[in-house]
Amino acid sequence: MPNAWFVRDATKPLMFFAGLHVRQWQSVRKVRDGLTTDDLYGFLTTDPNDLVKPIHDRAMPVLLLTKEEADTWMRAPWEEAKELRIHDRLEIRRAGGTGQSALRPELRA
Repeated sequence: MPNAWFVRDATKPLMFFAGLHVRQWQSVRKVRDGLTTDDLYGFLTTDPNDLVKPIHDRAMPVLLLTKEEADTWMRAPWEEAKELRIHDRLEIRRAGGTGQSALRPELRA
């Protein structure tokens, strides 16, 4: 299933990847460049659910779907924030689909 993406109903708030940003990290990434100072970015992944697995069998991004989840990710201790890895809430739609929400009906707020 190529060209698939996560979608939500257009009336719902944006969803975000749970990510990390490290400013001014100093390291030697390439020996020829020596010590450099870089801003680093990354996002958290989790095991793929059954819908993502045929597209990417190693991982899927952790998505924050509500303001509360985004706040938990930004402010909570890791023991609480790591529970956001729940990954069975989303459905996948193929590129060129109908434009309808792919979030399961029971999860639409």
